[in-house]
Amino acid sequence: MAAQRIVLWFRNDLRLIDNYIVAEAASAIASKGTCEVVPLYCFDPRHFSAVPKYGARKTGLFRAQFLLESVNNLKSRLREIGSDLLVLHGRPEDEIPKLLLQEGTNEVLTNEEVTAEELQ
Repeated sequence: MAAQRIVLWFRNDLRLIDNYIVAEAASAIASKGTCEVVPLYCFDPRHFSAVPKYGARKTGLFRAQFLLESVNNLKSRLREIGSDLLVLHGRPEDEIPKLLLQEGTNEVLTNEEVTAEELQ
């Protein structure tokens, strides 16, 4: 049987409970059998740079601190259930392909973004 990998790309919804992608991964494991699940959070440098139109940073000090605490909390929660969180720094479109299997089946699960800025 070919290897299977599911990348759970956490973006804004950093909860385990009531999280669509976590439930979807659990369902896939139940139906497909054994597969590797890679929970991922990627610190995108574009979220920490200045917004050209206004000159202010998109993510200020307090938001960055809250985000760091939330990611650390998610990592701890995943470790409690025998998993872990891969934390990367870079553009997701550059980093995620590096995680995909060359041979086998890959699936990347993430929550849908609903605001105009995130959809751009």
